[in-house]
Amino acid sequence: METKTKIYIILAVFGLASLALVVFLIWPVFQSIEEKSNELLSEKNELFYLEDQVAEVENFKKNYESYKENLEKIDTVFVNSKNPVDFIKFLEQTAEDSALKSEIFLSAANISKDNKNTASPFISFQIITDGSFSNTIKFSEKLETGPYLLKIQNLTVKKSEEISSKKSSTQNIRATFLINVFVKNNER
Repeated sequence: METKTKIYIILAVFGLASLALVVFLIWPVFQSIEEKSNELLSEKNELFYLEDQVAEVENFKKNYESYKENLEKIDTVFVNSKNPVDFIKFLEQTAEDSALKSEIFLSAANISKDNKNTASPFISFQIITDGSFSNTIKFSEKLETGPYLLKIQNLTVKKSEEISSKKSSTQNIRATFLINVFVKNNER
């Protein structure tokens, strides 16, 4: 029985030594290999992504002339924030074409109390119009489909207080538009 016990003890020690070898030597090596292969795969993916980006930039440079006309058109949809005269003329002409009386104000949100250069992507205007409801709707549609990138932020409509000298079947209304118009980056 003593030989059997010695054999069991030797097998147990050998099994524990094998287990310790696997746990402390082989397992960490496999873990390290897995981590390094994941890092390598990640770096390869990033390299492929960067190569694709470089190819796209080169393709854009080659086709720039064909894009140039459209890029210039895109630039015209933005208002010059330092000199929005053309946009104001557009507003006045659109109101006149829609048979509306109008008053245009630069919104107080645009006036900065300090001289910090906080560049906002838009400037706000308040437009007060007097006229018929259908003409006001036409004006709104012309604003939205006009040549400038803008958003009608708020629209308030109420019965006009002015009494027209003509007695017509249409009731005049006073509409107040608050619009945000997107501006060019003037730092170019």
